[in-house]
Amino acid sequence: MRNSAHQAFAADTDGIRLGVRLRDPKRPDRMCKYIPWAEIQQVRIAPAHAGSTVDIVLAPSASAPRTRQVPVPVLIAMTLLPLSYRLLTPQLLCPRTDPLRYTAPLYRAAPTQVAAALRTLAPASVPVAEMTSA
Repeated sequence: MRNSAHQAFAADTDGIRLGVRLRDPKRPDRMCKYIPWAEIQQVRIAPAHAGSTVDIVLAPSASAPRTRQVPVPVLIAMTLLPLSYRLLTPQLLCPRTDPLRYTAPLYRAAPTQVAAALRTLAPASVPVAEMTSA
């Protein structure tokens, strides 16, 4: 399953990929995060304004995501440089806490369609929950 608008979310039988894959093999792939199904505890899908929101809750046994700490002098220099966006990690790839999870918006995709597609791809040990709006 792919989000065809930006292709920043893709799922297959091996796991879920978040972010945009860069085509240059010489550059590090900072814009993409691959999460195997073994590291996923639960997938929650909620309706959103323009589609769906997918919460990928990581299992307690999952490897801790690396977060980049940017030193203060670099932050100051980034405000002066117009190309500073290359040093930043996209918000899609920054994990949220309590519980540790990634959140991805899917535009023009109904929650029932997303849930049905992910249930066919996810192993039986990973529940796919469809949330309803309150």
